[in-house]
Amino acid sequence: MIHDILLAIPWAFLLAISIGPGFFMILETSITKGVRAAITFNIGVIIADIIFISIAYISSYQLLENLSNLPGLYVFGGSILSVYGLIILV
Repeated sequence: MIHDILLAIPWAFLLAISIGPGFFMILETSITKGVRAAITFNIGVIIADIIFISIAYISSYQLLENLSNLPGLYVFGGSILSVYGLIILV
């Protein structure tokens, strides 16, 4: 699990910095308020991402434990994704 997280970190930083509202806010902040304010804003974005990833991991930990005990959750999750895909397709 730790190995997967370490492999995903560079991709996460690349996607978070290159695409998204945070990137444009960093550009706007650096132009209007300077480099120090932009670096501070960037550190805040990184801390917020770490907090959200931690909350998602802790919240999904119990679900991951139950997947081995309840194989019906695979069918339930697959049906939800299928319905979502059909709605997007239509």
